[in-house]
Amino acid sequence: MQIRSIILYSKSGEKRVLDFRLGELNIVTGTSQTGKSALLDIVDFCLGRDEATLPISPIFNTVAWYAVILHLPDTRILTARPAPRPGAKSVTNAMLEVGNALDVPELSDLRVNTDSTQLRQQLGRRIGIGDTRSEPAPGSLLSPLSANLGHAVLLCLQNQDEVASKRALFHRQNERGIPESLKATIPYFLGAVPEDQATLQQQLTQAKRALRRAKNDLKAAQEANQGIEARLESLLGEARVHGLLTDSSVDTSDRAAVIEVLQQAAFFRPTRTTQTRNSGARSFSSPSRHRLSGGSCAPSQRNASS
Repeated sequence: MQIRSIILYSKSGEKRVLDFRLGELNIVTGTSQTGKSALLDIVDFCLGRDEATLPISPIFNTVAWYAVILHLPDTRILTARPAPRPGAKSVTNAMLEVGNALDVPELSDLRVNTDSTQLRQQLGRRIGIGDTRSEPAPGSLLSPLSANLGHAVLLCLQNQDEVASKRALFHRQNERGIPESLKATIPYFLGAVPEDQATLQQQLTQAKRALRRAKNDLKAAQEANQGIEARLESLLGEARVHGLLTDSSVDTSDRAAVIEVLQQAAFFRPTRTTQTRNSGARSFSSPSRHRLSGGSCAPSQRNASS
């Protein structure tokens, strides 16, 4: 993919067109303060960047639309973006048009027909960038990345201060989040990993998370299981002391049998008495199954009316 033309549209409908020679080295010259340094920002913006980094100057205050015509081996692509409103920090509106004979359109022909995300995805597919994802490192708060045209642009553009920098190798490398994006997507662009590597990585990450959850559940179950036999033996001994259990042949290693015996031994529980207001007589509730609580078994007895 090569840049064929960069176009600026004024609010009055006038056009400023900068054409490039395909397959050759193009050098842009001119006097100071004429917008040469803004060309990379314009290209970046027209390729789908949302953040508005275009210069604020009398020259660019008159611009209504920015556009770039891209040349591919089999077609041409026009990408255009309306100028950000005054004070706006980001823009998502965009125009995308594909055709073999595309030429510089008039301002009246420009219209919003997509957004920046779709623009990058469709351009990426045209140049062979698949829908790849890269999982962040364990414990990272970053979201999974999808390699797209925006990451490819970081490897293709460089401002003049970046060329001279000793601490930055890639475009926008010193901005927040960009180093992580570069680290996650460069292996794909270098061909070091297959296109489905991100999908496999995501599946592996999900499997590791499921394994960690299973290990945590197992550990919790093992901790809850510690001492259960001792508690059951204590309950059996207490039941015998209170005369609730006379069978001494219970196999304490059979947990289910011990629990069943304790449930049978604790069938009745003390009933609650109530005082009637008129006669002063006491009434009793019907017997019900005793519930084990607090690790002890209370003696069972029948109540008689007084």
